[in-house]
Amino acid sequence: MELGKPPVTNRRRRAGLAIPSDLAIYAASYLAGCVWLFGVATGADTPPGATAAAFLMGLGLYLLDRVKLQESWLDAADLYAQPARHAFLRRHSGIVRVSAVTSLVVALILIAAMSVRLVALVPLAILGVLAYARSGSARIRLKDMTLVKALFVGMGLATIAWCAHLPVDPGTRLPADAWAFLLITLQGTADGALCDIDDRVADSRFGTRSLPAVLGIGWTWAIAAACQAGVLGIALAIDQAGLTTVCAMLALTTPLLAALPDGQRRDAIDVRLPLICALVAIL
Repeated sequence: MELGKPPVTNRRRRAGLAIPSDLAIYAASYLAGCVWLFGVATGADTPPGATAAAFLMGLGLYLLDRVKLQESWLDAADLYAQPARHAFLRRHSGIVRVSAVTSLVVALILIAAMSVRLVALVPLAILGVLAYARSGSARIRLKDMTLVKALFVGMGLATIAWCAHLPVDPGTRLPADAWAFLLITLQGTADGALCDIDDRVADSRFGTRSLPAVLGIGWTWAIAAACQAGVLGIALAIDQAGLTTVCAMLALTTPLLAALPDGQRRDAIDVRLPLICALVAIL
């Protein structure tokens, strides 16, 4: 596939729920949900502005990953798997890149207001995205390493969620932080693996060694179910108000994702966690 042009068959106008998905609104909300859930798991108050900073940081990072800083870095596998999305984004690549940078700058300001020691988090996260997914002449990427893709996503989500809570009594909740870190890592790994089912054909074709591409759909569901069981087990052991309810609802809704057709599963996964967190927080 030629990288210089969007697929001709996908130049039609994007509408409805596709646009917030294309613009990473759902994915950024997932990261914000992880930050809130980490606070619930540790029994710590989430710092003011942390959830907003996480949302903006996630928005900037996901948009940066999708449009890259230049055309030559675009991933042929992503273009093949999501042609309509990337046709839309590339038609508006200038404003999307400006939005990504603006989101990251505002996130950096919010993070600096919480703790100056954490300002390095944003540039380190950008480097992580480049190491994970940058394409080009040298295709040495974390997402192409065997079975690493989903685990790296899970650990990245957990790291950001942990850093968001460092300004609150840093260093005094080590056991609780460790369990919360493992919980977010397992949940992110499970959801990341299930999202990759939609992209398994493209991943196989272009050498991205995701779980579905390497082990198949059946083993991917089994691994995701094991991770989800681990999440629920940790929640039951921590026994924090609201945490068990969130994790039980995540476990109960996981089998429903199997009924969704390819192409709709990722958005459902991205929306599921923040929606459940919001419902539990309100009720």
